[in-house]
Amino acid sequence: MTDGDDRERDGGEPGARRPPEPPAIRAPAVRAAFAVRRAGVPAGSAARVGLAMAVPSLVGALTGRPDLGMVASMGAFAGPYARGVPYGRRAAALAATVAALALGMVAGTLAAPHAWAVVFALGAFAGLSTYVVGVVTTRPPGALLITLVAASATGLPQDPGAWALRGGLVLAGGAFTWLVMMSGFLLRPRRPENAAVTAAFRAVADLADAIGTGGMDQARHDAARALDAAARCVGGRGGTAHVRRLRAMVLRLGEVFGAMVAAGAHRPPPESVGATLRELAAAVDDPSAAPEPSTGAQPGTPPETDAAPESETGFEPGAGAAGGTAGAPDWTHRALRAAVEAARRTRPEGPAPAGGSSVRALRVAFAGAASRHSLVAASAARVAVCTAAAVAVAFAAGLSQPYWAAIAVCAVLQGQTLTGTWQRAINRSIGTIAGLGVAALLLPLHPHGVAVALIVGVLQFVVELLVARNYALAVMFITPLTLLLVEAAHPGASPVPFAESRLVNTLLGCAIGVVGGHLLWRRATGRRVSAVLATTIRLEGRLLAAVMAGRPRHAIVRARRDAQSALLNLRDVYVQAVGDHPAAETLWPRLIAAERLGYLILALPGTESPGRGPGGGDVAAVEACFAGLAPAATGAAVPPDVPDDLDVPDPRIGTELRMLARLLREPPPRREPRRRTGLRRLR
Repeated sequence: MTDGDDRERDGGEPGARRPPEPPAIRAPAVRAAFAVRRAGVPAGSAARVGLAMAVPSLVGALTGRPDLGMVASMGAFAGPYARGVPYGRRAAALAATVAALALGMVAGTLAAPHAWAVVFALGAFAGLSTYVVGVVTTRPPGALLITLVAASATGLPQDPGAWALRGGLVLAGGAFTWLVMMSGFLLRPRRPENAAVTAAFRAVADLADAIGTGGMDQARHDAARALDAAARCVGGRGGTAHVRRLRAMVLRLGEVFGAMVAAGAHRPPPESVGATLRELAAAVDDPSAAPEPSTGAQPGTPPETDAAPESETGFEPGAGAAGGTAGAPDWTHRALRAAVEAARRTRPEGPAPAGGSSVRALRVAFAGAASRHSLVAASAARVAVCTAAAVAVAFAAGLSQPYWAAIAVCAVLQGQTLTGTWQRAINRSIGTIAGLGVAALLLPLHPHGVAVALIVGVLQFVVELLVARNYALAVMFITPLTLLLVEAAHPGASPVPFAESRLVNTLLGCAIGVVGGHLLWRRATGRRVSAVLATTIRLEGRLLAAVMAGRPRHAIVRARRDAQSALLNLRDVYVQAVGDHPAAETLWPRLIAAERLGYLILALPGTESPGRGPGGGDVAAVEACFAGLAPAATGAAVPPDVPDDLDVPDPRIGTELRMLARLLREPPPRREPRRRTGLRRLR
């Protein structure tokens, strides 16, 4: 059976036409390390981190103890971990990060007198930090700044008896950082939630514009990712009236997203849909700014009623596939009108439900990290081994300040994949060399006291602005910043030996990080793609069976959440795999078939509004198909034949099932060589 057979057989049903396959996502070339991204850290957040760094240094300078002020300023490294996190969770995240920074300072101070203890302590601390942070979040800066404090502690004047003083100073600086990073709550307490929901509306608007174009699959993935981030940000339960309003908006936006996916590439929405969604994005924080509810149903009709015919919305079984009217200009009107109504409400209806459990969420996260398909343990082990090896080699070579090698290793391995590791190594090396040039302009001025505190604050502000745009640019300012802090910790010492030591140890750490990325657990990501693909197929089948069988609401909600998470994770795993093994690009056709299949299932009406599902269909036959396809993804079985007359709510589901079965039956195609056409951006 071929794809052409599918198209010929289903050609009479517009909803079953399969859009062309997009080009495979490829790992970016190493030269992409020089690309400057548009996205960056907001100036307000960067200024707060700079302030948190400058004030402890200023207090130390005014009291005549710049060395203690420098130690306290390391508590400001907790600031970057607060980016984009709602204030309720931010308070706990900052407190936990400050505790980790203080623990790193204590461990480094106690280990400093003995080389073997430094090797063991930094390796173990870097690995443990990478594991814990990797369980909680995948966002930068990862475990880098926590490891940096522990490593820097080994470079301070050796005094094991000062462990309590230094740890306490980091806690004090961290407490001030906590106050600074939480200060925005007084003026705009819901800014993180507003930003996440706004981004979700804009992403779905971009999807509306991309439907029917070659960028539709990527736009759909980006919209799903933004919706998932917004849902996580507003939470599933509890909150103020404004948060519950945002949650209702995200729910309705999910229905709009589902309607677009259900309609398919052959039924692009009118331009007004994208425009209305962007208007709603601007009205997230202000209900009065929402557009008038004139998007389809009669004014004044609640979105929960049946005022608009189902055939106009694309929400009845099969609508948007073979069952709807192709090209109808108002196929999303009910979903869009519901989103407008949710945005215009100043207070959501009904009482506020009880809050959920953060402890349970952490328990689930650690359980997921402990699974055999997780890469967190392999990444942590790689960081631990390479960090210890770099410090040991630096000691064996007689290099001073070997902790710079440990920091370089952690920075390089933040790239996670082999390609990312090479990019970070290039960024770190070039940025350090350029940063020494900046330091050569500042250090001869012999700044001291208040001047050092102000320069440190400004440099940290610049670093925060640049780190998300290009790491090399950020390192160019990190280098003089760290040299100023080291000089403050060693009053009267010449900065030249410290600069030379930083350069040599940085190059050593970058080299060991790249070698470790090549040799240690590199095949873990490649093997994981097929296993995650099998899991995704299995969860898609479970969701489709639950909807067709009309199972209880809670079962459909749980199955939907699992399938959606698996779909997002599938592309992330693929991106990591091609970063380590370019040959994994040949798995792209299987991935895009599973992805299209999954989104068609997620778009079924029963998945958005449990209890109103299509029901019916041959559930046993569907379960048998998915039960055979899942093990076939790992090569453990031969994929079954998918019947041409399989009874499913949307004929495109049958098309994608047959396509997936054919792709699993055939060997992956040969990888095409990379064309040298400039920088490629990895999404």
